[in-house]
Amino acid sequence: MPKTDAFFIRGSASASAADQYLEVEIPLGSFVDVMANSVLRILNIEGEWAQGPNSTDTPGGAPTMAQDQAGDAVWQLCTQTQTSLVGLNDKQIIAKGQLWARNPDGSAAAAPTQVYSDSHLPQHYSEGYLVATESIYLGVERSDDWELNDDLTFNMVMECQVEKLDAKKGMALALSQQ
Repeated sequence: MPKTDAFFIRGSASASAADQYLEVEIPLGSFVDVMANSVLRILNIEGEWAQGPNSTDTPGGAPTMAQDQAGDAVWQLCTQTQTSLVGLNDKQIIAKGQLWARNPDGSAAAAPTQVYSDSHLPQHYSEGYLVATESIYLGVERSDDWELNDDLTFNMVMECQVEKLDAKKGMALALSQQ
């Protein structure tokens, strides 16, 4: 099987409870079949923090926090399910990012005006990231400083290809996940 044309897989996870790790499964079974030597190559990942679909304000809009508040939010994409956040040095991490935000305004709740992000999005892999698992897992966690009615959500889209696993790619896969 030669490489397929690039296609997109989307995922979304809501951090609906403060200081709790929440995770959603993204099934890949229709793309990955190890017995048939079919694997997924993730080429790029783009993501955003936004108000979730249950927001009482602006679903899909900028997340907000109360006046004079600071908070953080973290996302991770893994090849195995997790019970908490893990470091980039964990062999199951595909990608990870976090942001710290502050709303120094003395008025009502608003989108933070001071934000630092180390998400490095979009994430471009020069040779792609090979995945041979039937699911990947998008996990999120946030502090309690974000407005609860925002339903803080991380949305992502991955550019992918399906390709045949040969000995060279099998070695690259084994080395990246050892």
